[in-house]
Amino acid sequence: MKITLFRGWLDPVNYVLSPFVIKIEFHFRQANVKHILDGGSPRSVPKGKIPHISVHNEGSSPFILADSALTIAGLVKSEILPILNSSLAPAPKTPDMAIRALRKDKLHFYGR
Repeated sequence: MKITLFRGWLDPVNYVLSPFVIKIEFHFRQANVKHILDGGSPRSVPKGKIPHISVHNEGSSPFILADSALTIAGLVKSEILPILNSSLAPAPKTPDMAIRALRKDKLHFYGR
């Protein structure tokens, strides 16, 4: 299986400042999912969004996932990406959910 993450421009040495790209890269790194970085273009995907990923299994055509939240959900559903907090007990899951909600709704564009 070959997973390619299209980040908007090809510069694999430097981080991309988009919070959506950072979210997907974080999930890939924490789950040790091997992936390739590429530039990509919003014009080349159906939803016109960056980041997007392409998953290519041998013997089948690649499928493309766009929108960071849908990408992560699709990879979890396909069992390519594990749920990162599944091993937490209920008590630690509560602050995890609070931090996740704060990050998702408030901190992405704070200070821009």
